[in-house]
Amino acid sequence: LAYCFALKNKRTLLVDFDPSANATHIFTSSIPGLTAKDFLLSKEITTLACIQAFNKDDMIFYLTLLPSHISLALTEREIGNRPFRETFLSKKLNDPSMSNNYDYILIDCQPTLTTLTINAMYAADFILIPVTYEKDALEGVADLFETLNEIKEGHTYDFRLVRNRYDARKKTANAFIAEKLQPFILQDIVLKTIIRQDEDVNKATMENQTIISYAPKSQAAQDYQALCAELEELFNG
Repeated sequence: LAYCFALKNKRTLLVDFDPSANATHIFTSSIPGLTAKDFLLSKEITTLACIQAFNKDDMIFYLTLLPSHISLALTEREIGNRPFRETFLSKKLNDPSMSNNYDYILIDCQPTLTTLTINAMYAADFILIPVTYEKDALEGVADLFETLNEIKEGHTYDFRLVRNRYDARKKTANAFIAEKLQPFILQDIVLKTIIRQDEDVNKATMENQTIISYAPKSQAAQDYQALCAELEELFNG
């Protein structure tokens, strides 16, 4: 998704806030010297030393990465008992030296509700919640909405669900999820774009590439480009 925004000449910062560092591995094979952990804990709010920009030869001139590393997991302990621990990332990203340099800042989170995820939620104006076509996919979504309201109390924000890994062959599972999603669709909080299951995504990941650069004509590449366009229309509206 970040790659799609960059290809539209939108100045895009991808913040990899997941200790598994999957997003980082897509864009760089080298171990970063400074990471999101350093960015979060540095006393100098304006530090940009850990941000990695890409050159024109990479076809992603407009994309910048704040890389992650497994050591980010240790940050949970370091900020766990500090006051206002949920605001650390927000303060960093809202500094003018950061916020004025980008059209979009995307924060990639781990799927569990940790101090890091809460930081990301607090910092975000818009929250995108992926829902897969599996039986337990919607378990806890109502609780998540309640948690969001608690975290963002007094702050304006928006959110949407995006359907992910749709496989037309799994008719029973698809019908089950479609029924469960209907109340959310009626509330207009489900995006129209559906990301289809595509083996090319796995292949691209193994090659440390985005699906857009690896297989631009694939179903998933088309879906992510459609998602990008739908989100831009939503944001501009």
